[in-house]
Amino acid sequence: ATDQRSERGIYVCLITGKQYDQFVKSGETNEERIDAVLNELSRTLGQEALSPLTVDIGNWPVNPFVQGSYSSYWPPLAWTRFGSALLRPEGVIQWCSTEHALKWHGYFEGAIESGMRAAKDVIEGNIGELKEPEPHITLDI
Repeated sequence: ATDQRSERGIYVCLITGKQYDQFVKSGETNEERIDAVLNELSRTLGQEALSPLTVDIGNWPVNPFVQGSYSSYWPPLAWTRFGSALLRPEGVIQWCSTEHALKWHGYFEGAIESGMRAAKDVIEGNIGELKEPEPHITLDI
């Protein structure tokens, strides 16, 4: 992508699976790991890749609030069984996220698509049924 305000290039590298294992082993510090990634990028993009203005790392597997991935995982048939329920508004509440995207699930493009769809529904006044809350069940053990 290109930042339209400055015409500078922007790269996002998602490192998963075996490549993530290599990333972790490529250095003891984030600086060493960044150097390893930049060296790899420079093989394709040229020497300019070695001198970025900034580098930010989101190391999802070590983040205690994420617990392993930058996106959710949908098992087979989850969308076909539950997708309509996930997209349906609850009263005036509209749901949108990468996980609610119809295309590009789990990616930035999906978040944008999902957000635009939810915004359109808000503008058009599309609201869902607001169900009565279910009573809480308590078990005496």
